[in-house]
Amino acid sequence: MNQLDAHAMQRALTEGHPVLVRGELPMVLPIPPGWAALRVRCEEGSKPLGPLREAASRALQWIGEEHAIDSIGMMRVGEGARPEALARAINRLAAKTPSGCALLFDQVNHADHETLALLRRWLSMPGSLRMPVVLGFTGDPLSGEAQALFDTARELGAVEVVATAQAATASSADEGQWGAALQAMGPEELM
Repeated sequence: MNQLDAHAMQRALTEGHPVLVRGELPMVLPIPPGWAALRVRCEEGSKPLGPLREAASRALQWIGEEHAIDSIGMMRVGEGARPEALARAINRLAAKTPSGCALLFDQVNHADHETLALLRRWLSMPGSLRMPVVLGFTGDPLSGEAQALFDTARELGAVEVVATAQAATASSADEGQWGAALQAMGPEELM
């Protein structure tokens, strides 16, 4: 990812816009300084809504509310969780992260149909998710729900960047800069 794409990504996240990344998401992404990043890797053959359940569960763990109780009882993020409960759990992390937080989906085109459809619905409904989303798409061509999600995000003003093979092997100066930034963060910020 070049410097211009990195700057565009940071600006989009700060403004609350989704980001589309073509190619493998680099391990270190240019998110705004001080922001938290909840990263979920989508796998082929995962259970319906599996990546979203993982995101919701990890969000609650990060803020120490694994057993949070919401207005309808125990927050359910496992099997049988309703989409609204998953969104509420993810939004709890956004509410508890004052500097900002981004939700990253690595290889989202490998996610199950239900996950792709729900992400598309959430993006189309402002306020469903209270944090910007980074959608990493690997491989071409996209089809079905993955293409529909990509098109919807693009229509909603998502910033599109390309992660190239060169980005994975960044220059030593860039690595040093990112390494220094990571070392300056405390354990809470790194989570």
